[in-house]
Amino acid sequence: MKSEYSSNQILERKSIHYIEGKCINLKWKYRQYDQDNDVDGEIEIFEEEESLLKNITKSNYIKVQLKAQQKVDKNEKFVRFSLKTKFIKFIKECQVPLILIVYDESEEKGYWVFLQRYYRENNLDESLNQLEKTIYIPIENTLEDIDLFKNEMLKLSEDGLLEILLENKKINLNECYEIIETKDISYAGRVRKTMSVYINNLFLKNEYILNKLLIRLENEHIKNDINFRESNKLVDELTIFVYNSLIKIGNFAALFRYEVINNNGEYNRDLIDLNKLDYNIETYSKGEYLQIALISFLEATKITTNLYNLNNVKINIIKYEKDIEEIYFGFIDRSKIAPLECKKLDESFLQYISLLDNFKFYKEDHYKDYYINNKVNELKLKEIEVIDLMKKQVQSIHI
Repeated sequence: MKSEYSSNQILERKSIHYIEGKCINLKWKYRQYDQDNDVDGEIEIFEEEESLLKNITKSNYIKVQLKAQQKVDKNEKFVRFSLKTKFIKFIKECQVPLILIVYDESEEKGYWVFLQRYYRENNLDESLNQLEKTIYIPIENTLEDIDLFKNEMLKLSEDGLLEILLENKKINLNECYEIIETKDISYAGRVRKTMSVYINNLFLKNEYILNKLLIRLENEHIKNDINFRESNKLVDELTIFVYNSLIKIGNFAALFRYEVINNNGEYNRDLIDLNKLDYNIETYSKGEYLQIALISFLEATKITTNLYNLNNVKINIIKYEKDIEEIYFGFIDRSKIAPLECKKLDESFLQYISLLDNFKFYKEDHYKDYYINNKVNELKLKEIEVIDLMKKQVQSIHI
């Protein structure tokens, strides 16, 4: 009997040669499995070691499901491909990074997608009662863009397993971060909170994992945690500063800033990579800072002396409203930051002038005398704290 070499076999060999060629160009290895058990092969990642004039394995692997078609079904945005339910169930159970590569013979191109992430983001659980499910691979996910493919596979080989374990709840999210400090910077009518969080570098490299952690923090401190003082409402603004080192906290060395803002009941979210911002922060000398703080404090106490007269407090609030705003914005809109040794004083003084600035809201009729009296007492206590801290800083200059 003569051997046969069908068109399907030729198409399969073309697809294997295609992925092998791409991996050779990247100095990686592609191994095709002899038996097809839902996985056709694997990519092994290597890195170049110039001093040894060779490429060394990173011992990182990505499993591959390789499919070949004479002509793929696509439009200007997506490549459409149907997955059988049996394979979708395998994706759900697979504990190693798995990609699908669809080879298009007509154009000699390949398109790829990370299957576990696609499963999660597109709720493929809902497709398990169907015979098959059509998935949509972004048209830009082509192996012809070799730089994109290389960068995404490197990230996937390093972080993909962690992402899968996290999604399958093999990792306890509570063990992935540590809340170092939280601050209530609310003002009347608007609840605001800031938080400094330490997250290990291992979890900062993967954007999906970082977002997962930040959303967990957001849920805990917006939905479950907050009933601030008179507000009795959820947080309006939450800002999370992310650090990868405990010694950097408070020194303006956060890696990310995550902002959640309530916009008429809808929460808008923004993750800002602070390493990509192009700015320089200057620091006051201790003498410069104390001079500015002392002048602002003396101006503030001229006003608070009148506010402490409870018989005319609302009249005085109206009288000094513009002066209060000038002191507040004049201090927070500084061109430089406080020196590290004055950090505690700076935080206390900012709280003091924030409390003072809040008084402009208390002129409204619904703020009763007993409430304003409580706020006056709070302001007095903070004023005593600022005086004590300022004395210590001034005395340290003359020692």
